[in-house]
Amino acid sequence: MFNKRIFSVVLAGLLVTALSGIAVAQAPAAQAPMARIARLKTFLALTDKQAADIQVLLKAHQTAAFPIRQDLRARNQELQNALDAAQPNAAAIGQLVIAQHSLKGQLRTLDLKLESDIAAQLTPEQQQKFEQLKSRMGKRARRG
Repeated sequence: MFNKRIFSVVLAGLLVTALSGIAVAQAPAAQAPMARIARLKTFLALTDKQAADIQVLLKAHQTAAFPIRQDLRARNQELQNALDAAQPNAAAIGQLVIAQHSLKGQLRTLDLKLESDIAAQLTPEQQQKFEQLKSRMGKRARRG
């Protein structure tokens, strides 16, 4: 009885992790790069050269992140299938969650590099505004 309860709790936790992973994997893809550049250009008062340089950085980030996001989507689907199985295999589910965690870490590393590369293109005043923007975006992501 106790083992079934633990198994149920673990499965529920894994399901929440899987669903949050789907949201994380899809959120950045929803914004078109040009729209992001336009908003940054306005908010940070970027020069045309800065905007062009940042656009190159965003394109490189998108190119590097794409295969990782595809892999994460595949792991999410595998996890969902494993959870929906008549007799879910806890070890297999655990391995999928570990794989997801690793992929999310890779995406976080790419995101941090992008932020750092963008900040390197900015003046000190723009960097302050950029930090404010990141702070606001972080709060919004935690809410939603």
